[in-house]
Amino acid sequence: MNTHKLFQKKIFFSVILFTLLCIVAQTVPLPAADAPQKYLVLYSREKRRVLWREPVATGDTVQLRFIMSLYKVPQWEVYTVDKDNVLIVEKMICGSYEAMQYFDKLNQFYAIGNGMYERILGNKTQTVRFRMGFKADHCVLVHGKEFYVSNVAHAGEALSLYITAKLP
Repeated sequence: MNTHKLFQKKIFFSVILFTLLCIVAQTVPLPAADAPQKYLVLYSREKRRVLWREPVATGDTVQLRFIMSLYKVPQWEVYTVDKDNVLIVEKMICGSYEAMQYFDKLNQFYAIGNGMYERILGNKTQTVRFRMGFKADHCVLVHGKEFYVSNVAHAGEALSLYITAKLP
């Protein structure tokens, strides 16, 4: 094979490789250089220490799910991670009319089917404070992964859920 044809093949394969690399570079999202890492943190106010953390990003959805102790029905709260490291309380969902009415005396909620009721909220909070249930577990759902609070906390323990940019 003469050197001219060999050179043409090398150029051809180099162009193909370069094109593939350009396509991959366009389709693979890279974290922004100026975007600091954030963490969703579960903190024990009794033990005064972090019990669990999960990396999150602005716009991620976080859910806190549990069984409401008064009416014994499922309830969950849906939050969005804000750019300012706060949680936006997007909505609350309760498993019965009575349970939702307990939180919303003005009846600003609506049925979403299967006996569930939803209220759109939209307010911000720095910290979600709650106590670990005595008979029911709390579950934090983020990135499609469930984390059961009973793995790290005891019944009745005072807990906080918040966002931080510092590694706790």
